[in-house]
Amino acid sequence: MSLTIDVPEFRVPSTRARWLRQRARVRRTLRARLGELPRRPAMPAAATLVGREDRGDHVVERVALDNAAGAVVPAVIVRPAAAPPRGGWPVVLYHHWHGDEYALGKTELFRREHTPEEPGPTLARRGYLVFAIDAYGFGERQGQGPGGPAEIGRDEELSAAKLNLWLGRSLWGMMLRDDQVALDYIWSRPDIDRARIGAMGMSM
Repeated sequence: MSLTIDVPEFRVPSTRARWLRQRARVRRTLRARLGELPRRPAMPAAATLVGREDRGDHVVERVALDNAAGAVVPAVIVRPAAAPPRGGWPVVLYHHWHGDEYALGKTELFRREHTPEEPGPTLARRGYLVFAIDAYGFGERQGQGPGGPAEIGRDEELSAAKLNLWLGRSLWGMMLRDDQVALDYIWSRPDIDRARIGAMGMSM
């Protein structure tokens, strides 16, 4: 017996005007599929500077964000060492991979195993402020799921996915919500260019 899943066709609009008309419907559909996510905290999200390190041509800041959903989100900022240009730095919200490498998370910014150069320092040298967080179950957030410290990796991810389904939402939705909280924080900073904010990453 084979399982047949009826997936509706997504037609890519041929013009920008058509995309703008379709975008609202796409967003409504996506939000409905993610589940009933808790309201995000008022902007800016409560943030605590945990540490700052000058590395010569770039600076690393470590920040803790309160996501107002029962979790503290560890974050790292890599920015140029020089003062921000007029109008502020352009921003890259960097999404770490999955790859079953739960211990890494945001520290991917400083590694070369899967990229030719360290993404964080390389982008900072090119004039960007780079911001990355640990997703649920990754990096500093390992062992904080329903099973506590003894449950990490795939087991923690599975438990967190089940718990969120019981709560009427999805783990993926909660991860995206944390990204939105991160963007809210970045948006509040006076040293960034709000007209130039982008996102990049791979896998997850």
